[in-house]
Amino acid sequence: MLKLKKVLSILLSAVFVLAMLAGCAQSSNQTSSTQTPSSQKEQGSQNSAAPQQTKPLEGKKLVLAINATFAPFESVKVTPEGKTEFQGIDIDIANSLADKLGFQMEITDMAFAGLIGALTSHRADFVISGISPTKERLNSVDFTTSYFYPSIAIISRKDSPFKTADELNGKKVAVPFGTSYEAKAKAMKGTNVIAIDGSPAVIQELKSKRVDAAVIDGCQAAEFVKQNPELEYHLLPNEHLLEDSFAIATPKNSELTPILDKAIKEMMANGELDKIVAKWLGEDYVKEYKAGK
Repeated sequence: MLKLKKVLSILLSAVFVLAMLAGCAQSSNQTSSTQTPSSQKEQGSQNSAAPQQTKPLEGKKLVLAINATFAPFESVKVTPEGKTEFQGIDIDIANSLADKLGFQMEITDMAFAGLIGALTSHRADFVISGISPTKERLNSVDFTTSYFYPSIAIISRKDSPFKTADELNGKKVAVPFGTSYEAKAKAMKGTNVIAIDGSPAVIQELKSKRVDAAVIDGCQAAEFVKQNPELEYHLLPNEHLLEDSFAIATPKNSELTPILDKAIKEMMANGELDKIVAKWLGEDYVKEYKAGK
């Protein structure tokens, strides 16, 4: 009997030990199964917390004001279907900015002299229209970094050419009203400056022989000579002055200014701006422009 009790005691102890071992194994399995999903959840949470690339002006609608009489920077094109579209270097820049920054764009065409007023009265959000950051304009609006330094040209008739500023002494010189070219022409010795609204009207005055010459943008002069073979142009020395450059204009203290400034700098650095200019003016122009000519 004593021997039987001893055997039973040993068996019970063995069963208890086995039960303990099974319990520990189960506990270990449960801990492992709960840690794995927790770890996966934490890893997934870290992945979802990764910053999403967003466009800073996503969903906004902005009004761009232009004066579409300044080919090849901005002009009006009528499609075969009779639809009116805007085209040019500045339009391509604006479209690229809209794509990069995520905003929708409405374009309004107006007289060049009204562009600054459109910004100060908040009828427009920004201007990309061959506009220069002059001291006078900086009193009313802000500008981004300049994206283009245009050449200035004297354009005249082939039967009465003028190649230098000195030759315009005592001559009637037409210029687009309200532009930096007006100030440039007035600074030339002895010129009688006639300011007219819009470059096409300036060229018409020249062709009609009501003025002797015109002072306009060099790129625009090249375009007009293509269309009017009786005319010729000559570039003036380019000083690359800030007040003669083109930049994006915005209302004073606008939140758009640093956003547009950053984007236009990126376009200049990565070569996208050069490609846009080359599309309209040719690779040779870009090469000369980059060389500082």
